[in-house]
Amino acid sequence: MGRKILLVDNNVINREFMRDVLAVTGLEVIEAENCRQGVEMAISQRPGLILLGADMPWFNDRETFATLRQSPSARNIPVFPVNPQKEEDGKVPYVSTTRMFNQPVPIQDLVDKIQPYVNAARSMIN
Repeated sequence: MGRKILLVDNNVINREFMRDVLAVTGLEVIEAENCRQGVEMAISQRPGLILLGADMPWFNDRETFATLRQSPSARNIPVFPVNPQKEEDGKVPYVSTTRMFNQPVPIQDLVDKIQPYVNAARSMIN
């Protein structure tokens, strides 16, 4: 676990942008086009972290997060929602705001927030 970043988003442009930004990490970036595929890949490939888009077919970000937390092999993978569905009060109840990004994603903010996880994954490689 930990040598990959899973990018889950049904928007091709968003995935391409995020993939290009994440290329600087030196880790393998794997992609899922929807939440169902993302859950399957999280369980089978056990990435070091997941970047999760919102408003996708089949599952939304909240349902996907809940499904991941119920899986013994995926429950401890850090999840960073991108443009998550918010409550009326503006909060995202299922995740810390320190792990959240709104679109457009500020590149430096993305790199700063995921850097500790990237460093941990790199140490597993060496």
